[in-house]
Amino acid sequence: NRMRNNYKNKHDAFMRLLKQENWIHRIYGDNAGLHVLAELDTKWKEEEVVEQARKQHIEIHGLGEYVIQKPKEKRIPTLVLGYGNLTEEEMEQGFAILREILDK
Repeated sequence: NRMRNNYKNKHDAFMRLLKQENWIHRIYGDNAGLHVLAELDTKWKEEEVVEQARKQHIEIHGLGEYVIQKPKEKRIPTLVLGYGNLTEEEMEQGFAILREILDK
């Protein structure tokens, strides 16, 4: 029960912070698990966002990394964001870095 409460609190903090970001187009999977999918409202390509974030020591993945066959039509850049091992302070720092990248 203690761990369930711990992760629920992390989930709630993560979702509160994520929903404040203006670069979010849509969020998927926020009702279960330790990851969410976040569609981006940006001119950046998914791979560019991931690369820029990794340069800033933020480990994120693009949904495209998990696709077996690439879609023919252009899709909305989507990030796979996890929060299971983050403190609320680390979440805030990570979102600040992503905000800086996406506001360029």
